[in-house]
Order: sequence, then structure tokens, then C-alpha cells
Amino acid sequence: MKRLAYIFMAAALVLTACAKEQFEHPSEANAPRSASDYTPAITVDQELNQVTFSIAETGVVPVWVLQDNAGEWTSYNARNGFKKIFAAAGDYSVRMYIMNASGLTPDYVEKTFHIDNTIMSFDKYIRQISGGSEKVWRIDNSVDAHHACGESIGNPAGWWAAKPDEKAAFGMYDNRMTFTSEGGYTFEPGDAGTVYVNYGVTASPYGPHSETADFTFPVSAATSAYQFAVEGNDLVLKLDAGSLFPYIPNNEFLTDTKFYVTSLDNNSATLVAWNGSIAWQFILTSKAGKVTWNGFKYNADSNLWKPADAAHTITQWYAPGWSQIADAELTEAGGSYTLVYPSATSDQWQAQFFIIPDAPISLSAGKNYDYSVIVTTSQELPGMTFKLTDTTDDGNFLFTERIKIPANEDYIFYLQDLPGIDADAVKMVFDFGGNADNTEVTIKNIVLKDHAVDDGTVPPGDEPGDNPGQQGSYTYGENLIGGLYLDSIWFSAADWSGNLDPGAKYEGGKLTLTCPDGIGGSEWQGQVKLVADVPADPEKRYAFFATIESAADGVCTVKLADANDDSNHAFFYDNGVKLTAYEKVAYKQEPVSPDQAYEKVMVIFDFGRMPAGTEINVTGIELKEITGESSGGDGGGNGGGSLSYDSADNLWKPVDAEGGHTYSQYYATGSGWTQLANPEITQKGNAYSFTLDTETMNQWQAQFFIIPTDATKISLSAEKKYDFQCTVELSQDVNQVTFKLTDTTDDGNFLFTERRDITAFETFVFSLNEVSGIDAAAVKMVFDFGGNPADTEVLIKDIILREHK
Repeated sequence: MKRLAYIFMAAALVLTACAKEQFEHPSEANAPRSASDYTPAITVDQELNQVTFSIAETGVVPVWVLQDNAGEWTSYNARNGFKKIFAAAGDYSVRMYIMNASGLTPDYVEKTFHIDNTIMSFDKYIRQISGGSEKVWRIDNSVDAHHACGESIGNPAGWWAAKPDEKAAFGMYDNRMTFTSEGGYTFEPGDAGTVYVNYGVTASPYGPHSETADFTFPVSAATSAYQFAVEGNDLVLKLDAGSLFPYIPNNEFLTDTKFYVTSLDNNSATLVAWNGSIAWQFILTSKAGKVTWNGFKYNADSNLWKPADAAHTITQWYAPGWSQIADAELTEAGGSYTLVYPSATSDQWQAQFFIIPDAPISLSAGKNYDYSVIVTTSQELPGMTFKLTDTTDDGNFLFTERIKIPANEDYIFYLQDLPGIDADAVKMVFDFGGNADNTEVTIKNIVLKDHAVDDGTVPPGDEPGDNPGQQGSYTYGENLIGGLYLDSIWFSAADWSGNLDPGAKYEGGKLTLTCPDGIGGSEWQGQVKLVADVPADPEKRYAFFATIESAADGVCTVKLADANDDSNHAFFYDNGVKLTAYEKVAYKQEPVSPDQAYEKVMVIFDFGRMPAGTEINVTGIELKEITGESSGGDGGGNGGGSLSYDSADNLWKPVDAEGGHTYSQYYATGSGWTQLANPEITQKGNAYSFTLDTETMNQWQAQFFIIPTDATKISLSAEKKYDFQCTVELSQDVNQVTFKLTDTTDDGNFLFTERRDITAFETFVFSLNEVSGIDAAAVKMVFDFGGNPADTEVLIKDIILREHK
């Protein structure tokens, strides 16, 4: 039991390097009574020598304890669905304890299982990792512990485990690793252009360095080789020494680049790097991933600012109480700037920081520009100023904005399509005035680019919490409830006695809480009320947004009401909001109006039906006035659209009619582009559906064409402009789906060709507005889903093409 006690120790990550920190043991009054109340399920895949350990019950966590190579019961894992590969044939035993937030069972259930064969051939593992030809893998940023560390190979996540998307700012999720059936390994850094390196790594090429925290390091694509081996009772994956990987954990990894393979399935792999003192876990997936927005592409040639990070002059003005003191301590590292402000300031402009490029960056009033930067602060900044201005005239600036920055988050500030200014040279000005004592701020990945130059990124312009402007099928004003504050909390047991404490906080625009033990399980037994002192007009229309993330499946209530009488007056009441563990629910209600004039507004969340111990975060809580109808957007979002399929001006509608079109397809897979049988197309009205049974790897390997007949052909003119819209739904995530409307006789003469990421089971509306025309006697529509996972169901509907009005 001594080693199991570590399960209840809090884990701290010091400067992103793992270290344990002990805290008081929690009360065991509400701990599970006996492990015998639960039934372990042990499933053995004899082909892979892989064992899955699970229980059917929810609300508790099984702790699986195995014997190490010395026969000691020291190897444990606290995860339902834990998998492990055993290299040697034989009989094995596992002990199962049960725990919850209050403690661990005093007893255990012991079960035995049998492995039929010792691993003698690695062919089956090569097939799994290569897909029989080649397969692309990535860090699975959607799951807990995708990046983690611990004390041993058997417990590689016991000290610290990353939450979903926790490392989004460090480029790991952009990296791709391709394994081939011939033993080839290719690493591609993707948009990030970097790997993430533990600050303890000092060997070449990553050191020597002066970093005091984990850092990103620029790399290029590289190819090496891999092989499987057996060490003791473990399956091992070995890469050529020094091969690239999303995270470089230690110096030993550079000369002995290998992983212990805990599990390996068709779409998931768990790898552990171990140097004898610390274990690093990585969970990989081969499923298509949703690209995380980290700002515009820093390493792209389009970034006008990047040369300034290499050659610049820094100036500061630091004056708490308007009395100037010594400059803040500054540490620079490859486009990252970290400042420490020891003393608090009270007003804007009391903590200024300037970056002045050595090589002038000129701007033109004849162009538009995009800008992004990532900011992290150790304490909330009530107002951080961002200003890009002429070096000789502070009144001639591209932008000046002041934003509240929450603590301990990677805040991505960005602006798009900004009208330019005429300036021979510009400088970047940041101000942290209003900071608290001992505030540490990091600024990194500054990007300034010509808006007309596409760097391949798609900003999340339709998500709650983004810059004001178009979202969905409406246009909006500013967020009206930025001054939201916590009004009351009421959590209760089933007897409605109240007095349960969820530890709820609302700070920096983020609501956090943990459903307490004993929560009743009924609606209204977990209430949180937030208030904004702003009026609401029944004659106006509004849109409400919030992003809700839960650590467990369940259902919650959202209500927007009159703060003076929330029982009888509301914009809306929704008691069926479904939450899925570790998935962000982008909640939206629009258009809504109050039933009468409100003096102030109340936002109510109720989590009374969620399981005890569930951690919940709510961000992006916004209320915006609807100022108009959207004309279809720019194709960057998933917005519901506003064009009408049945409108008389839809040029495409006759094409969907029976006899109005023909199909063409091209379906292939693998690096050899082995052609596959075309999927069967089903058409119902204006909707086309089919299933892509086999995984593909590249663009253009899953093409679908809709070609109008002579009777319905559509001609376009370069003298006109056009609008386009269509709806796509997929059963699995697919990155970079291609949309192309092109001349039937010349693929190089197209109205548009665009690529977008599409998330499973979401209605994705692709729309383009006011597209300059082409001269074409006839056009066809091309879709490509290359890169799709196996068994991807596709639905395409509501294709609209019209002359722009």
C-alpha cells in the first residue's frame, strides 16, 4: 500500500519538467468500501499479446497493480481501459483496487490471465503501425495523459499528465510521424516547424542553451528508420539514434531513441520513453485531428515580423506610481520574450515594453494586414495593451487594443484584415500597466503578414470568445457581459439541504468548479449564478455563447434570465445540454430576446445531475446583440449559412434533379496510390451520401465529382462575381477536405479551390462570398476527402451557386 499512496499525491510540473510534491492525504470517510463490490474484465488479444483491463461501473477509478520484472507488486496504472503488451507467454496476475476522490479500498480483487505465445515475430506490430503500407501518426491531444510523466515504465503518468489541448501553444500537435511497412520513419514538423524540448536537454543540437523552461526548437522534416525489439517482458520500438519526435525528454533519448510500447491498436498507440529515472508517456493516434488554432504561422515566409525577432532593439519604461524604476528583467529565446515585473502598477502605460526591428518593416495603406501573438502571464492582467505603430509617429498606428489577459493560459491575441497605414518603419508596443506584484509575462510567436498572402491557417472566426464580428448566420456587436461576476452558488444533497461546496471560482472569464461528494443528482442541486449589470431590451435580438468542458459524461442546464426575477422571466431555459467527457461543447442560443425589459442579466448553470468529483470549466460566456444577417461568410467557419437552396437564383439546383448530372470518382490509398473500388453513391433529393471504407493518406485520394449534363450545364463569366455554399457532414474528423469548382475541360481554370478541416458529427457549412468570376462554358464540382480514416460516412447537400447580388 505504500507505493499506492502516491496515487493520492498531487502532481506538480515545475518548469514543465516532472517532479513530485506531497500533500496531506485526503479523508477516506467516503472511500469505496471493498474492491469485491466491483468486477474486473480482463480481455486478452492473443494476436498482439495485448491485455485490456476494465470495469463496467462508473464514478470510480480502478487501480491495476502488476508485478515488475523482479516479481514485486509495484507497477500500477489508475485508468479504466488500461492496456499492456506482454512479450512472454505464461500466466500472469493482476490486483485491482478501487478509488474515488476520497480514497482507496483497503482490499483488492486478484485475477489471473494467460498469454499463449512469446513474441517471436514483429510482423503484426509492423502491420499495426504502418497500416500495411504507411500510416501517419500524431500526438492525440484530445485525451488525458497524451503527454505525461511518472516514476517508472509501469506508472508513466503518476507525477503529471497533460489535459486535452494543454500543450497547444508548443507545436507538438502539428507534428506528424509516418511509419512504413519497410521500416521507414519520417518526421514532419507541420505548421509549427518545431519540436518541444525539455529544458534539461543540453546535448547538441538542442544545447548548450540558457533556457530555464521547456522550449521549442526549429527543425525540418527528416527521415530515418525504426524497428521493434523485445527487452525483458516489454515490446520496444527503436528509432535511429537522434530521430526527431514531438517531445525530446532528455539527453539519453538522443543516443538511445526508443520507446516501451504499452499498447498498439489500429488507431492508437501508447509509448513510454525511460532513461532509468523518469518515464515520459506519449499517446499517439492515426485518426485525423482537429487543427488547433495557435495564431498565424510563425515560421512561414509570409511572416514579416520573424526577422525582427533575430535582430532588434529593446526599450522599456517601468514606473509604478509614475515613478520610474529599473527595467523589468528580460529573457529572450528564439522569438520568445519573458519579463518579470516585481512591483505592481496601477495604470495603463506604467509597464511599457517596445520591440524595434533593426531592419525596418514598412507598411502600406494600399494593403490589409493580419496579426497574432501568444501571451502567457503568471497573474491576471486587467488590461494589456497591444499597439503596432510608426516608429516616428505614435499617432500613426496599425492597431491599438487593450485586453484583459487571464492567468496561466496561452492567450492568443489576433486581428484580421486590418486596413493598412503608410509607414516606413514600425515598432511593437506592449504595456502591462495594472499588473500585480511579481508578475511574469511571456510573449512569443509574433506574426505580422499581408492579409492577401495565405499561410494555410484558418482562424476560428465563428467560435464563442473570438474577435467581435460575424459568427454563425448573423452579425454581432461587442460582448455585452464582459463585466460578469459570480453572484451565488448553491449545491445540495438529495434532501435539498444545501451546504455542499464545489469550490467554484469565476476568474479571468473562466468558471471552474468540482461537483462535490454527496451531490443529489437532480436538476437545480448544483446551481451557479453569474450577473452582469447591463440592461436587456425586449425589442432587440441577442446571441448567447459559452464553451462548457466536463471531465465526465452528463447533462446540465443553461438559463439566461432576469437578475431581479430569474424564476419568472428569462430569455431561454435549456435543461438538456449534453456533456461528453473532455470534449468542449460550444453552446449557442440565437436569436433570443428577453420577455420584458431587464435592468440586469443573470446567467445560470446547473450541474446537479453531474457525477460527484466531476471537474467543470466554462469559458467564452458572451451575450451579443444581433446587428444583422450574415451574407454567407468567407468560408472559414461552420456557420449555418444564409443562402437559400430553393431560391430562383440558385444556378446549381437543376443539376441535382434526376438526370441533371453524372458522377465521377477516384479512390486510392497508400504511397503507391493503389486504386480502390469506388464507393456506392446514394442520392436523396439534393443530398449525396457514401462511405469511404478504406483509410487514405493524401489529398486527391478520395475524389468525388458532380458534373452537370448538357441540359443543366452552368457557364460562368469573368465579368461577374459569385456566391457559393454547401453543407457537409462526416462521421469522423477529416482534415483539409478540398472544395473546388472548376472548368470541366481545364482543371487549372477554377472559380475556387479551398481546403477546410471538418469535425465529426457537426454540420459544416462551407461558404464563399463575392468570388471573382472566370470565363468557363461549363463547370463541375469537385470534393476530395483524402486523408480520411476508415469507415468515414460522407453526406453532401444543399449546394448553392449564384451570381453575387
